[in-house]
Amino acid sequence: AKPAASIFHAACAIAGAEPACTLHVGDHPEQDVTGALNAGLAAAWIDREGHGWQLSSPPPRTFACLAGLADYVEGL
Repeated sequence: AKPAASIFHAACAIAGAEPACTLHVGDHPEQDVTGALNAGLAAAWIDREGHGWQLSSPPPRTFACLAGLADYVEGL
């Protein structure tokens, strides 16, 4: 279970993707963001409630909703 690296690595293996080339998008700072980063993935955080980043680590790319993430990706 998240945040164990093995769950992220298993998902990458199923998708046929290398962790370093994979973006995990989630809404839980520790389980999603920290877990993904510790497993070698990139991470984006969906902060729907507008709480702001509360962890001591640098904040990941943050979006208020999935539409914001989609707009960002479309502009790449």
